[in-house]
Amino acid sequence: MKALKQNEMFDKTIIDDQTIELAKNWSDFQGNRFSIRTDGTKMISSNLAEIVFSKTYPQATRISDSDYHADFVIKGKRVDVKCKERTVLCKEFYEVSVEARQIEYNADWYMFYSYNSKERVMEFLGGIEKSDYIQKAVLYKKGDIDPSNGWKVSVDCYNLKISELSR
Repeated sequence: MKALKQNEMFDKTIIDDQTIELAKNWSDFQGNRFSIRTDGTKMISSNLAEIVFSKTYPQATRISDSDYHADFVIKGKRVDVKCKERTVLCKEFYEVSVEARQIEYNADWYMFYSYNSKERVMEFLGGIEKSDYIQKAVLYKKGDIDPSNGWKVSVDCYNLKISELSR
């Protein structure tokens, strides 16, 4: 795993074979099996995001193996790490999502990542306090069409433009 911090929009981390192998065994916790994506393949991406977060914030305590609501605790705040897998690098006008069923979870912050599986690059998109996310995000119901990208919503979720996140 190699961090790249260039004059780019998002911090990027190159994901190597060793990190992919670590992600395959990162967690057996059944709570981490839920995803807005229904094909079951996104588990590795989420695990990779948690690994990158843990390397970036070594002082954070990992709780994702036992807690449905958050992945880490850092400075007394519960952090839920979110990741979308894509085949392209992220753009600032893209959106992040939190499933509506997760809004009531006991988390203080969301940290968002995007994993480009073609290039094996993890991008840190930014973070936001949960209360701010709820105020700013748009709720889409299953079956709605997101007007920003034409995506037919598969589960109720709250979406927010990446440009609204703090970096």
